[in-house]
Amino acid sequence: MKHLKLLVCALALASLALFTGCGGDDDGNGGHNNNPSPIGDNAPGSLVGKNITADNGDTVTLTDGSNYSASFGGIGESGTYVYAPNGDTATLTLTPTEGAGSTITLSFNDDSASGNYTLQETGQSGTFTVQ
Repeated sequence: MKHLKLLVCALALASLALFTGCGGDDDGNGGHNNNPSPIGDNAPGSLVGKNITADNGDTVTLTDGSNYSASFGGIGESGTYVYAPNGDTATLTLTPTEGAGSTITLSFNDDSASGNYTLQETGQSGTFTVQ
C-alpha cells in the first residue's frame, strides 16, 4: 500500500510539472503576435567610420555618429545622416549641406559587410560593400 501511495504522489508531481510548462500567452491578444520581431540580424548596429561602396563606384563614408562625406559620380558631398538598422535591412538617410537628400535601403547578406541597395527616390539599385 505504501508503494501505491508513493507511485500516485510521483505521478501527481510529474503531471503538475508537465502542465506547469504549458502556460498561455499573457499578451492579452489571444496568443496572436501582431508585432513579430524582425527576421534576421545581418544589418550591423552601426557603420560609424565605415565606407559604403556601391558597384557603380559611388562611396559614402560615415565619419562619425551623424556626419558623412560622399562621392557620387565623382562629385563630392557632405552632410548629416541617420542610419536605422532593422533585421537584415537598414535605412540610410543622407541630408547634404546643399541640395536634395536621399534615402537608401541596404539589404545585408549573411556576412553583414555586403548586399543590395535601392535608392528610394529613383529606384536605382545595385550591390554594395562595407569596409
